[in-house]
Amino acid sequence: MRSITDSELVGVLDAEVYREEREQYVTRMEADGFEILVPEGNELQIDLDSASGFYIFLRRWERFAQEYENASWRAYPSKSGLPHRHVVVSLPFGVNAAERIALQAILGSDPTREMLSVFRYYRGDPCPTLLARKAQGSSQ
Repeated sequence: MRSITDSELVGVLDAEVYREEREQYVTRMEADGFEILVPEGNELQIDLDSASGFYIFLRRWERFAQEYENASWRAYPSKSGLPHRHVVVSLPFGVNAAERIALQAILGSDPTREMLSVFRYYRGDPCPTLLARKAQGSSQ
């Protein structure tokens, strides 16, 4: 897996798509045939971009599950397709948006996504974390 260069990172963080308002993003994704998944109060949404990212999640999950025995998870291919995955974690307790972002990062979610979620959180976005999944029956 190739690391992102400093200039690529600047380009990602400056990209207009990451400044897009949430309503516009949701509207665009739904028009493209995607279902928007907003986390429940006790859910985490992990974005994994590679097979090695999924392996890291599984290793970290081993320790996490020792602490929170009643937690569970389920995985879906992301809109980019495998090996990209979305993992939804169900916790035995509720979390606020900041706790959700921190726990997602701890479990190996895409660091750029989580950083951008922090930016959205501090800008007052009511839903700094969400996922887009191919709608059932979609040809996407």
